[in-house]
Amino acid sequence: MIASSFFGLLTGMLFGVALYKVGAVRYSRVVGMITLRDCKVMKFAFTAIAFTSMVYGLAAIMGVASSWNLVPRVMPFTGWSHLIGGVIFGTTMAVTGYCPGACMARFGHAAGIHRFAPISAIIGLFVGILIYSVIKMPLIDAGIIMARPQAISLYGLMGVSYGAMALAFAVVMTIVTLLVDRFLPEKIYQPAQELVSFTDRLRGEWHWLPAGILASCAIILSTVQGGYLGFSGSILASTAFLADLIGVPIDMLVPKINSGIIWRVGLFVGLFPGAYLASLTAIPAKGMDLNYKRKKVFSLAAIIKAFVAGNALSVGAMVGGGCTTGAFMAAFPTLSLGSFAMAGTFFVVAMAWGFLLYTRDSSIVSELQSRGNEVYD
Repeated sequence: MIASSFFGLLTGMLFGVALYKVGAVRYSRVVGMITLRDCKVMKFAFTAIAFTSMVYGLAAIMGVASSWNLVPRVMPFTGWSHLIGGVIFGTTMAVTGYCPGACMARFGHAAGIHRFAPISAIIGLFVGILIYSVIKMPLIDAGIIMARPQAISLYGLMGVSYGAMALAFAVVMTIVTLLVDRFLPEKIYQPAQELVSFTDRLRGEWHWLPAGILASCAIILSTVQGGYLGFSGSILASTAFLADLIGVPIDMLVPKINSGIIWRVGLFVGLFPGAYLASLTAIPAKGMDLNYKRKKVFSLAAIIKAFVAGNALSVGAMVGGGCTTGAFMAAFPTLSLGSFAMAGTFFVVAMAWGFLLYTRDSSIVSELQSRGNEVYD
Protein backbone atom coordinates (compact mmCIF):
# COMPACT_ATOMS: atom_id res chain seq x y z
CA MET A 1 0.00 0.00 0.00
CA ILE A 2 2.98 2.29 0.52
CA ALA A 3 3.87 1.97 -3.15
CA SER A 4 0.26 2.74 -4.13
CA SER A 5 0.19 5.92 -2.05
CA PHE A 6 3.59 6.99 -3.41
CA PHE A 7 2.65 6.60 -7.08
CA GLY A 8 -0.74 8.19 -6.48
CA LEU A 9 1.01 11.13 -4.81
CA LEU A 10 3.41 11.59 -7.74
CA THR A 11 0.55 11.48 -10.27
CA GLY A 12 -1.43 14.02 -8.26
CA MET A 13 1.61 16.28 -8.05
CA LEU A 14 2.02 16.11 -11.82
CA PHE A 15 -1.56 17.20 -12.35
CA GLY A 16 -1.27 19.89 -9.66
CA VAL A 17 1.69 21.39 -11.51
CA ALA A 18 -0.32 21.43 -14.75
CA LEU A 19 -3.29 23.14 -13.08
CA TYR A 20 -1.12 25.85 -11.55
CA LYS A 21 1.12 26.49 -14.54
CA VAL A 22 -1.78 26.99 -16.95
CA GLY A 23 -3.66 29.18 -14.47
CA ALA A 24 -6.61 26.78 -14.17
CA VAL A 25 -6.99 27.56 -10.46
CA ARG A 26 -7.53 31.27 -11.09
CA TYR A 27 -11.10 32.39 -10.39
CA SER A 28 -10.84 34.93 -13.20
CA ARG A 29 -9.89 32.20 -15.69
CA VAL A 30 -12.83 30.00 -14.66
CA VAL A 31 -15.23 32.92 -15.04
CA GLY A 32 -13.52 33.80 -18.30
CA MET A 33 -14.08 30.27 -19.59
CA ILE A 34 -17.81 30.07 -18.82
CA THR A 35 -18.36 33.53 -20.30
CA LEU A 36 -16.08 32.82 -23.30
CA ARG A 37 -13.99 35.87 -22.36
CA ASP A 38 -10.83 33.87 -21.52
CA CYS A 39 -10.67 30.40 -23.06
CA LYS A 40 -7.18 29.33 -22.06
CA VAL A 41 -8.42 26.72 -19.57
CA MET A 42 -10.85 25.41 -22.17
CA LYS A 43 -8.01 24.88 -24.66
CA PHE A 44 -5.94 23.24 -21.92
CA ALA A 45 -8.71 20.72 -21.22
CA PHE A 46 -9.45 20.08 -24.90
CA THR A 47 -5.74 19.45 -25.53
CA ALA A 48 -5.60 16.90 -22.71
CA ILE A 49 -8.66 15.13 -24.10
CA ALA A 50 -7.30 15.10 -27.66
CA PHE A 51 -3.84 13.82 -26.66
CA THR A 52 -5.25 11.15 -24.32
CA SER A 53 -7.72 9.97 -26.98
CA MET A 54 -4.88 9.69 -29.48
CA VAL A 55 -2.71 7.60 -27.14
CA TYR A 56 -5.61 5.31 -26.15
CA GLY A 57 -6.66 4.95 -29.80
CA LEU A 58 -3.17 4.14 -31.07
CA ALA A 59 -2.67 1.59 -28.28
CA ALA A 60 -5.95 -0.11 -29.20
CA ILE A 61 -5.20 -0.18 -32.94
CA MET A 62 -1.66 -1.47 -32.40
CA GLY A 63 -2.97 -4.22 -30.13
CA VAL A 64 -0.88 -3.22 -27.12
CA ALA A 65 -3.62 -1.66 -24.96
CA SER A 66 -3.96 -4.71 -22.70
CA SER A 67 -0.23 -5.45 -22.37
CA TRP A 68 0.53 -1.80 -21.63
CA ASN A 69 -2.49 -1.50 -19.32
CA LEU A 70 -3.96 1.26 -21.48
CA VAL A 71 -7.54 0.02 -21.59
CA PRO A 72 -9.57 3.02 -20.38
CA ARG A 73 -12.36 2.58 -17.86
CA VAL A 74 -15.77 3.58 -19.25
CA MET A 75 -17.58 5.91 -16.87
CA PRO A 76 -20.88 4.26 -15.81
CA PHE A 77 -24.18 5.67 -17.03
CA THR A 78 -26.54 6.29 -14.09
CA GLY A 79 -29.55 7.91 -15.74
CA TRP A 80 -31.22 11.11 -14.55
CA SER A 81 -28.62 11.56 -11.83
CA HIS A 82 -26.19 12.97 -14.42
CA LEU A 83 -28.55 15.86 -15.07
CA ILE A 84 -29.33 16.52 -11.41
CA GLY A 85 -25.71 16.26 -10.33
CA GLY A 86 -24.66 18.35 -13.31
CA VAL A 87 -27.03 21.17 -12.35
CA ILE A 88 -25.70 21.23 -8.78
CA PHE A 89 -22.07 21.04 -9.87
CA GLY A 90 -22.37 23.54 -12.74
CA THR A 91 -24.18 26.11 -10.60
CA THR A 92 -21.53 25.85 -7.87
CA MET A 93 -18.65 26.10 -10.34
CA ALA A 94 -20.14 29.22 -11.94
CA VAL A 95 -20.89 31.02 -8.68
CA THR A 96 -17.66 30.17 -6.83
CA GLY A 97 -15.10 29.26 -9.51
CA TYR A 98 -14.27 26.06 -7.60
CA CYS A 99 -13.99 22.43 -8.67
CA PRO A 100 -12.72 19.55 -6.48
CA GLY A 101 -9.20 19.40 -7.91
CA ALA A 102 -8.83 23.17 -7.97
CA CYS A 103 -9.80 23.39 -4.28
CA MET A 104 -6.73 21.39 -3.24
CA ALA A 105 -4.48 23.13 -5.76
CA ARG A 106 -5.66 26.57 -4.59
CA PHE A 107 -4.87 25.55 -1.02
CA GLY A 108 -1.43 24.43 -2.17
CA HIS A 109 -0.40 27.87 -3.36
CA ALA A 110 -2.62 30.00 -1.08
CA ALA A 111 -4.52 31.75 -3.87
CA GLY A 112 -6.92 34.58 -3.20
CA ILE A 113 -7.16 37.24 -0.54
CA HIS A 114 -9.43 35.52 2.01
CA ARG A 115 -7.80 33.80 4.96
CA PHE A 116 -8.98 30.22 5.68
CA ALA A 117 -11.30 30.09 2.65
CA PRO A 118 -9.24 27.42 0.77
CA ILE A 119 -9.09 25.06 3.74
CA SER A 120 -12.78 25.68 4.41
CA ALA A 121 -13.57 24.54 0.86
CA ILE A 122 -11.59 21.32 1.38
CA ILE A 123 -13.37 20.59 4.66
CA GLY A 124 -16.61 21.24 2.80
CA LEU A 125 -15.64 18.62 0.20
CA PHE A 126 -15.29 15.98 2.90
CA VAL A 127 -18.54 16.96 4.60
CA GLY A 128 -20.25 16.80 1.20
CA ILE A 129 -19.23 13.13 0.94
CA LEU A 130 -20.85 12.48 4.32
CA ILE A 131 -24.01 14.21 3.13
CA TYR A 132 -24.01 12.02 0.03
CA SER A 133 -23.64 8.89 2.17
CA VAL A 134 -26.92 9.83 3.86
CA ILE A 135 -28.89 10.65 0.69
CA LYS A 136 -27.52 7.96 -1.64
CA MET A 137 -30.00 5.19 -0.78
CA PRO A 138 -33.07 7.49 -0.86
CA LEU A 139 -31.93 8.68 -4.31
CA ILE A 140 -31.57 5.07 -5.49
CA ASP A 141 -34.97 4.16 -4.02
CA ALA A 142 -36.51 7.14 -5.81
CA GLY A 143 -35.02 5.96 -9.10
CA ILE A 144 -32.84 9.07 -9.50
CA ILE A 145 -29.64 7.04 -9.33
CA MET A 146 -29.66 3.70 -11.14
CA ALA A 147 -29.15 0.81 -8.75
CA ARG A 148 -27.13 -0.99 -11.44
CA PRO A 149 -25.18 1.53 -13.53
CA GLN A 150 -24.31 0.51 -17.08
CA ALA A 151 -21.02 1.03 -18.92
CA ILE A 152 -22.49 2.52 -22.11
CA SER A 153 -20.07 3.93 -24.68
CA LEU A 154 -20.55 5.83 -27.91
CA TYR A 155 -18.48 3.35 -29.93
CA GLY A 156 -20.45 0.47 -28.42
CA LEU A 157 -23.77 2.04 -29.41
CA MET A 158 -22.49 2.66 -32.94
CA GLY A 159 -20.92 -0.77 -33.25
CA VAL A 160 -17.45 0.46 -34.27
CA SER A 161 -13.99 -0.26 -32.86
CA TYR A 162 -12.79 1.88 -29.99
CA GLY A 163 -9.37 2.55 -31.51
CA ALA A 164 -10.68 4.05 -34.74
CA MET A 165 -13.31 6.15 -33.00
CA ALA A 166 -10.84 7.38 -30.37
CA LEU A 167 -8.48 8.59 -33.09
CA ALA A 168 -11.35 10.28 -34.93
CA PHE A 169 -12.40 11.93 -31.67
CA ALA A 170 -8.81 13.13 -31.12
CA VAL A 171 -8.88 14.78 -34.55
CA VAL A 172 -12.24 16.43 -33.81
CA MET A 173 -11.04 17.75 -30.43
CA THR A 174 -7.83 19.06 -32.01
CA ILE A 175 -9.83 20.96 -34.65
CA VAL A 176 -12.17 22.35 -31.98
CA THR A 177 -9.17 23.48 -29.90
CA LEU A 178 -7.63 25.29 -32.88
CA LEU A 179 -10.95 26.96 -33.69
CA VAL A 180 -11.30 28.16 -30.09
CA ASP A 181 -7.74 29.49 -30.24
CA ARG A 182 -8.49 31.28 -33.51
CA PHE A 183 -11.81 32.89 -32.70
CA LEU A 184 -12.17 33.21 -28.91
CA PRO A 185 -10.03 35.44 -26.64
CA GLU A 186 -7.42 34.49 -24.07
CA LYS A 187 -6.34 36.70 -21.20
CA ILE A 188 -2.57 37.26 -21.14
CA TYR A 189 -0.90 37.97 -17.80
CA GLN A 190 2.43 39.55 -18.75
CA PRO A 191 5.37 38.22 -16.69
CA ALA A 192 7.36 40.52 -14.42
CA GLN A 193 10.51 39.76 -16.42
CA GLU A 194 11.25 38.74 -19.98
CA LEU A 195 11.22 34.97 -20.46
CA VAL A 196 14.49 34.38 -22.31
CA SER A 197 15.95 31.05 -21.25
CA PHE A 198 14.28 27.64 -21.12
CA THR A 199 14.34 27.87 -17.32
CA ASP A 200 12.55 31.21 -17.46
CA ARG A 201 9.84 29.70 -19.63
CA LEU A 202 9.42 26.80 -17.20
CA ARG A 203 9.01 29.25 -14.34
CA GLY A 204 6.52 31.47 -16.16
CA GLU A 205 2.85 30.68 -16.83
CA TRP A 206 2.70 27.98 -19.47
CA HIS A 207 1.03 27.92 -22.85
CA TRP A 208 -2.11 25.76 -22.92
CA LEU A 209 -0.51 23.17 -25.23
CA PRO A 210 2.35 21.85 -23.00
CA ALA A 211 0.14 22.15 -19.91
CA GLY A 212 -2.58 20.11 -21.60
CA ILE A 213 -0.08 17.43 -22.66
CA LEU A 214 1.25 17.26 -19.08
CA ALA A 215 -2.31 16.81 -17.78
CA SER A 216 -2.84 14.10 -20.38
CA CYS A 217 0.29 12.33 -19.16
CA ALA A 218 -1.18 12.28 -15.65
CA ILE A 219 -4.42 10.79 -17.02
CA ILE A 220 -2.53 8.13 -19.00
CA LEU A 221 -0.23 7.29 -16.08
CA SER A 222 -3.28 6.81 -13.89
CA THR A 223 -4.64 4.27 -16.37
CA VAL A 224 -1.27 2.47 -16.56
CA GLN A 225 -1.32 2.19 -12.76
CA GLY A 226 -4.79 0.66 -12.86
CA GLY A 227 -6.37 3.84 -11.50
CA TYR A 228 -8.50 6.68 -12.78
CA LEU A 229 -7.76 10.40 -12.63
CA GLY A 230 -10.87 11.74 -10.96
CA PHE A 231 -10.86 13.90 -7.87
CA SER A 232 -14.43 13.50 -6.66
CA GLY A 233 -13.71 9.77 -6.34
CA SER A 234 -10.41 10.60 -4.65
CA ILE A 235 -12.22 12.75 -2.09
CA LEU A 236 -14.60 9.85 -1.49
CA ALA A 237 -11.61 7.55 -0.96
CA SER A 238 -9.91 10.06 1.35
CA THR A 239 -13.09 10.49 3.42
CA ALA A 240 -13.48 6.71 3.72
CA PHE A 241 -9.81 6.35 4.68
CA LEU A 242 -10.08 8.97 7.43
CA ALA A 243 -13.34 7.48 8.69
CA ASP A 244 -11.72 4.04 8.83
CA LEU A 245 -8.77 5.47 10.78
CA ILE A 246 -11.04 6.79 13.52
CA GLY A 247 -13.04 3.56 13.62
CA VAL A 248 -16.21 4.76 11.87
CA PRO A 249 -16.02 3.13 8.42
CA ILE A 250 -18.42 4.21 5.66
CA ASP A 251 -19.14 0.68 4.43
CA MET A 252 -22.01 1.75 2.20
CA LEU A 253 -19.71 3.89 0.05
CA VAL A 254 -16.36 2.08 0.43
CA PRO A 255 -16.74 -1.48 1.75
CA LYS A 256 -12.99 -2.07 2.09
CA ILE A 257 -9.82 0.01 2.30
CA ASN A 258 -7.44 -1.48 -0.26
CA SER A 259 -4.47 -0.40 -2.37
CA GLY A 260 -6.78 1.27 -4.93
CA ILE A 261 -8.30 3.45 -2.21
CA ILE A 262 -4.86 4.34 -0.89
CA TRP A 263 -3.76 5.28 -4.43
CA ARG A 264 -6.71 7.66 -4.72
CA VAL A 265 -5.87 9.24 -1.37
CA GLY A 266 -2.33 9.88 -2.60
CA LEU A 267 -3.71 11.29 -5.86
CA PHE A 268 -5.82 13.90 -4.06
CA VAL A 269 -3.15 14.82 -1.52
CA GLY A 270 -0.57 15.16 -4.31
CA LEU A 271 -2.33 18.20 -5.74
CA PHE A 272 -1.16 20.23 -2.74
CA PRO A 273 2.64 19.80 -3.07
CA GLY A 274 2.36 19.92 -6.88
CA ALA A 275 0.74 23.36 -6.89
CA TYR A 276 2.87 24.55 -3.97
CA LEU A 277 6.18 23.63 -5.57
CA ALA A 278 5.08 25.13 -8.89
CA SER A 279 4.20 28.39 -7.14
CA LEU A 280 7.56 28.55 -5.30
CA THR A 281 9.50 28.70 -8.54
CA ALA A 282 7.00 30.76 -10.53
CA ILE A 283 7.75 34.13 -12.10
CA PRO A 284 4.89 36.45 -11.04
CA ALA A 285 2.83 38.56 -13.39
CA LYS A 286 3.85 42.16 -14.02
CA GLY A 287 2.26 44.39 -11.40
CA MET A 288 1.49 41.55 -8.99
CA ASP A 289 1.66 42.46 -5.32
CA LEU A 290 4.16 39.97 -3.89
CA ASN A 291 3.12 40.86 -0.34
CA TYR A 292 -0.54 39.99 -0.81
CA LYS A 293 -0.21 36.80 1.25
CA ARG A 294 0.54 38.94 4.29
CA LYS A 295 -2.48 41.10 3.53
CA LYS A 296 -5.07 38.34 3.59
CA VAL A 297 -8.32 39.38 5.22
CA PHE A 298 -10.61 37.35 7.44
CA SER A 299 -14.08 37.11 5.98
CA LEU A 300 -16.67 34.87 7.63
CA ALA A 301 -18.86 35.20 4.53
CA ALA A 302 -16.02 33.96 2.29
CA ILE A 303 -15.31 31.05 4.63
CA ILE A 304 -18.98 30.00 4.69
CA LYS A 305 -19.25 30.40 0.91
CA ALA A 306 -16.20 28.17 0.39
CA PHE A 307 -17.52 25.55 2.80
CA VAL A 308 -20.95 25.42 1.15
CA ALA A 309 -19.26 25.28 -2.25
CA GLY A 310 -17.27 22.24 -1.13
CA ASN A 311 -20.48 20.56 0.08
CA ALA A 312 -22.27 21.22 -3.20
CA LEU A 313 -19.33 20.17 -5.38
CA SER A 314 -19.01 16.81 -3.64
CA VAL A 315 -22.75 16.13 -3.66
CA GLY A 316 -23.10 17.22 -7.28
CA ALA A 317 -20.10 15.17 -8.41
CA MET A 318 -21.18 12.07 -6.48
CA VAL A 319 -24.76 12.24 -7.74
CA GLY A 320 -23.71 13.07 -11.30
CA GLY A 321 -20.82 10.64 -11.47
CA GLY A 322 -17.76 12.86 -11.73
CA CYS A 323 -16.16 16.31 -11.80
CA THR A 324 -14.32 18.50 -14.31
CA THR A 325 -11.40 16.06 -14.28
CA GLY A 326 -13.12 12.72 -13.78
CA ALA A 327 -16.22 13.25 -15.93
CA PHE A 328 -14.62 15.51 -18.52
CA MET A 329 -10.86 15.45 -19.07
CA ALA A 330 -10.30 11.81 -18.10
CA ALA A 331 -13.67 10.41 -19.21
CA PHE A 332 -14.26 12.03 -22.60
CA PRO A 333 -11.42 10.00 -24.20
CA THR A 334 -13.26 6.82 -23.09
CA LEU A 335 -16.27 7.96 -25.17
CA SER A 336 -18.64 7.06 -22.33
CA LEU A 337 -22.27 8.21 -22.49
CA GLY A 338 -22.24 8.99 -18.77
CA SER A 339 -19.36 11.45 -19.16
CA PHE A 340 -21.06 13.25 -22.05
CA ALA A 341 -24.28 13.53 -20.02
CA MET A 342 -22.62 14.77 -16.82
CA ALA A 343 -19.99 17.10 -18.27
CA GLY A 344 -22.35 18.40 -20.95
CA THR A 345 -24.91 19.28 -18.27
CA PHE A 346 -22.58 21.05 -15.87
CA PHE A 347 -20.93 23.09 -18.60
CA VAL A 348 -24.25 24.20 -20.10
CA VAL A 349 -25.53 25.10 -16.63
CA ALA A 350 -22.29 26.91 -15.72
CA MET A 351 -22.39 28.94 -18.95
CA ALA A 352 -26.05 29.79 -18.39
CA TRP A 353 -25.19 31.10 -14.93
CA GLY A 354 -22.18 32.86 -16.40
CA PHE A 355 -24.49 34.74 -18.74
CA LEU A 356 -26.89 35.65 -15.94
CA LEU A 357 -24.20 36.68 -13.45
CA TYR A 358 -21.46 38.18 -15.57
CA THR A 359 -22.10 38.61 -19.27
CA ARG A 360 -24.88 41.18 -18.97
CA ASP A 361 -22.47 43.32 -16.96
CA SER A 362 -19.14 42.82 -18.73
CA SER A 363 -17.40 45.16 -16.29
CA ILE A 364 -17.49 42.39 -13.67
CA VAL A 365 -15.32 40.07 -15.75
CA SER A 366 -13.02 42.95 -16.67
CA GLU A 367 -12.66 43.82 -13.00
CA LEU A 368 -11.81 40.21 -12.14
CA GLN A 369 -9.17 40.08 -14.84
CA SER A 370 -7.70 43.40 -13.70
CA ARG A 371 -7.48 42.07 -10.16
CA GLY A 372 -5.74 39.00 -11.58
CA ASN A 373 -2.89 41.28 -12.68
CA GLU A 374 -2.24 42.11 -9.02
CA VAL A 375 -3.22 38.97 -7.12
CA TYR A 376 -3.10 35.32 -8.16
CA ASP A 377 -6.82 34.91 -7.58
